[in-house]
Amino acid sequence: MTRDPEGGVDLEYLVIEELLAYNAHEGEQVRASGPAVRFQPKAAETFALAIHELATNALKYGALSQPGGRLEISWRIDGAVELPQLLFEWRERGGPAVTPPPRKGFGTELLERTLAFELKGQTTMSFNASGLMCLIAIPLTTRTFHTPSLEE
Repeated sequence: MTRDPEGGVDLEYLVIEELLAYNAHEGEQVRASGPAVRFQPKAAETFALAIHELATNALKYGALSQPGGRLEISWRIDGAVELPQLLFEWRERGGPAVTPPPRKGFGTELLERTLAFELKGQTTMSFNASGLMCLIAIPLTTRTFHTPSLEE
């Protein structure tokens, strides 16, 4: 991840590389889209852990555990708020029935507390009948993001 510390780490690269580790290929079970966004190296490590956790759970319990399951991942920049932020959405469909876990495990703690502490992010998880939906909002600060430029 830190091959080019000056250039940051591309969000799309983080997502695709993690999912390829589980043999989930773009266009087959996975669709990922969003603008070019580059994390600072340390923030990329933290966010990569979140993606890893979501992918592991999708493979064990969610959409990627079923041949017909699908994963839609998208992100965008929301500039309509006081501090612009990255909105990252992970949406599963076609997997087994989804119910909230009986207790918060390591993954939920990572998604909710670690992202909040390390990246000032906010995570919202919805256990819908159609599948898990996870929305992560992270303020666009130079401490966390290398790009995009905030002048856009």
